[in-house]
Parts: sequence; C-alpha cells; structure tokens
Amino acid sequence: MNAADILFFAAGIILGIAPALQAHRIWRIKSAHELSFLTVAGIVAGVSLNGVAIFLIGQASLFIANSLSLLIWLIVLFQKVYYMYKERL
Repeated sequence: MNAADILFFAAGIILGIAPALQAHRIWRIKSAHELSFLTVAGIVAGVSLNGVAIFLIGQASLFIANSLSLLIWLIVLFQKVYYMYKERL
C-alpha cells in the first residue's frame, strides 16, 4: 500500500461521512422533504460513472472508496423516494 492508496482510502471515508450523516438525519426525522430528488439522483449517477472509470483504470483502493460512497448515496436516494411517496399518501 503506497501513499496514494492511503489518500484514496482517507478521501473515501471523508466522502462517505457526508451522505451517511444525511441518511441518519432522514431516518431520524422520517422526512426527506428538504432534499431535491434530481440533486441526489445526479450525485448517484456521477458517482456511478466515476466508479466505472475507476474500475477501468484498475485503481482498487479508489474503487473501494467510491463504492462505499455510492452505497450510502443509494441509501439516501432510496430514502428520498420512499418518503416522497409516503408524504403524498
């Protein structure tokens, strides 16, 4: 493991914290009204495409960090859709 790998893992942890905090807040207050669906969907799409590019260049440590971030953003997107439909009922 070289210095770049350590930086990639650190960046992945930092990038994973923000959506994790958002997911926790949505779960706690049972609402995602203040989030824009298009913004969250755009972030998920961007992180997904970034993951494909990282996979193609073969950078394993960055791919793992990006995958963690993608997983958490997918949870936030699911919460947004769930509460968006729940609030309509």
